[in-house]
Amino acid sequence: MAIDGKLYLAIGRDVVEYDIERNQLVEVDDRGRPRPLVTTAEAGHIIGMAFDGSSLWLLTGREKLVHVEWSTKTVMESYDVLPFGVSQAKGLGFGAGEFFVVDGNAPNLIHVLRLGTTANKPWWRGGGPSLSCG
Repeated sequence: MAIDGKLYLAIGRDVVEYDIERNQLVEVDDRGRPRPLVTTAEAGHIIGMAFDGSSLWLLTGREKLVHVEWSTKTVMESYDVLPFGVSQAKGLGFGAGEFFVVDGNAPNLIHVLRLGTTANKPWWRGGGPSLSCG
């Protein structure tokens, strides 16, 4: 994921910065282990990342959508996407105020979720046998 001209990778439960020119992680400890900028310890391994301009969103293998305030690298909250039909999350995208969750185990392979204006919870917007969003 590229943000502000820098590349960030998900390694397990961590988000780390990667320097392409030097072909190495930017921050490592004295044993060479990555020093994470963000970690999703209880939410599981990161399988997808999306950036909305101010927040980083992480999708985990435990079907959690994790909100990270990017300016402080602080995990704010996480949302369970299981109630919205996501049962085997495989990837995450963001555009036009909506999240696109790729599901490897669903008749509708891409779920469209949006954060509500009052409850601030994701909700299901899609339907149909393929990418039918309406």
